[in-house]
Amino acid sequence: MLTKYLCLAGALLAASCQSPPAALHDGGAPDLPPRTGPCADNNPLRSVFFGDLHAHTALSFDAYTYRVRALPADAYRFARGEKLTFTGDRELALDRPLDFAAVTEHAEYLGEVALCTDETSPAYSSATCTGYRNLPYGAVITWGLKLQQQPVRYDFCGADNDACLARAGEIWKRVQQAAEDATDKSAQCRFTAFKAYEWSGFPSGANLHRNVIFATSKVPAEVVSYYDEPTPAGLWKRLARDCSDVDGCDVIVIPHNSNLSRGEMWTDKGADGKALTKAEATQRVALERLVEVTQHKGDSECGALSSDELCGYEKYEPATAFPLSFVREALKLGLRLRQSTGVNPFAMGLSAASDNHNAAPGAVEEDRFPGAFGVKDDLPNKLLSTANLAFNPGGLTAVWAEENSRASLFAAMKRRETYGTSGPRITLRFFGGYGYDSALCSKSGDELARAGYDGGVPMGSELTARSEAPTFVVAALRDAGSARRAGSPLERLQIIKGFIDQSGALSEKVYDVAGEKVPESTVDLGTCQSSAKGHDNLCTVWRDPDYDATQAAFYYARAVEVPSCRWNSWLCVQQGVDCAKGAPAGLGNCCSDDKRIDRIQRERAFSSPIWVYPQGGTP
Repeated sequence: MLTKYLCLAGALLAASCQSPPAALHDGGAPDLPPRTGPCADNNPLRSVFFGDLHAHTALSFDAYTYRVRALPADAYRFARGEKLTFTGDRELALDRPLDFAAVTEHAEYLGEVALCTDETSPAYSSATCTGYRNLPYGAVITWGLKLQQQPVRYDFCGADNDACLARAGEIWKRVQQAAEDATDKSAQCRFTAFKAYEWSGFPSGANLHRNVIFATSKVPAEVVSYYDEPTPAGLWKRLARDCSDVDGCDVIVIPHNSNLSRGEMWTDKGADGKALTKAEATQRVALERLVEVTQHKGDSECGALSSDELCGYEKYEPATAFPLSFVREALKLGLRLRQSTGVNPFAMGLSAASDNHNAAPGAVEEDRFPGAFGVKDDLPNKLLSTANLAFNPGGLTAVWAEENSRASLFAAMKRRETYGTSGPRITLRFFGGYGYDSALCSKSGDELARAGYDGGVPMGSELTARSEAPTFVVAALRDAGSARRAGSPLERLQIIKGFIDQSGALSEKVYDVAGEKVPESTVDLGTCQSSAKGHDNLCTVWRDPDYDATQAAFYYARAVEVPSCRWNSWLCVQQGVDCAKGAPAGLGNCCSDDKRIDRIQRERAFSSPIWVYPQGGTP
């Protein structure tokens, strides 16, 4: 009943309620004819689709050492709603299938892992490969540390690295085939898989990782690893040469975990260490259309010491000494670089992902978190260890597109009409323009969407400043949840503004525009039940009261849920822990008074920004 009610209440949001896609067989849908035109469900006003563009299987060097044995085909079956067997005898299926996904194996060691695990390979009995197979945790550390040093491959790759490169090419073909087999090519368009991989640059321990997502079946024959191109600039050049400049091939790059980058993900320097040039800024923004704002290794939206009270969310590493580890700071720096280069290199839309290493894209339900690292966190006592408490289930990317096809989804990602969520399937729309009707929130979903597009631009777009302040329309519908468990109500809507103030300083301000704050005391940690009422939907038409037409600025919306139990609190309840009687062995963190352990959270969705630039010049 709740889902039905929310679909009716959600009339203010176009096409926000869809039937879950049916499970598919390998090959997409062999019982249906191939699609020759648009999907049967094609909405010119765009529907929202949820997916996970960042997940790993046993083909990734770290996942294999955690005893994960599931492969890309298994990951896509899981994303479509089929049951997956994890390490040991654990089984899990998603409450709701995803609409799209991408398996993003680490390009680094793709060939090496294949050689080390193939008994017929000459490298199989080498000391390096023997250690890799038999000392899993040691191998992760050793191979990971190698990525922090000057990128040189292992000796068993051969003098010209031919053995590893050849095997990597073979594995890349397998990854591609899994994506082709999983994609529904019938008119039903029930699931889309993207060909993708991860470039895992890690110089001196600074995380510079990027996911590489391709638009079509036509992709380069080789993956580009940190060994092949040890800098982001080198990656961009290779992708431009091998894909962007090739007919039929297109690609975007999605940086992730800037929170672990030591401030190196976003800088004002070019490849030569000097000031960023216009050409470099242009190349970067042409490829890096989106950025992961949150995932299982922490939230990257904003720093824990920001004046924004919600910036303390999921801080895997506070990184307070590195402000430029956070996306909001990058968005602000982009405004300044536009002044010096004429191009904003950090004009990125927002996305989110799980980065799951169990071949389980989309496993983001807080009350059923299976862990993300195979045998490293496969049991409650392991998952509740102090080290693993720093992690979380991760999030999802939401895309506003006409249909669930590669072409439509990818076009939406390129134009940045996307948003990230911390896991819930909150429906969020954000438009900016001039002259929107103040009564727009009373209109039906189709009317609101049509007025949003006709009178302005959606999230991810740009506006030219006028003397009058632009009007923003933000509307959100709570996640209805599943048959197993209802989603949480919404608490409030916020608009975050980043701008260059009159003194030339990079500044920010957070506005509460709808709803109201709910206290954490509404959550009963003994049962994880909530007494908060919240809202099924929220919508407002808002103008910036501090608008200055001479200031470059960006605005993005944040929809926040009422407080709820974090995954560790759910697990403690499910394990029957009664702290009055003392915690069982291995579950001590359920009853710890360590203030660093979060037990309650506010899940959220973050829209892509809308940029407002002054007329004439680039202030």
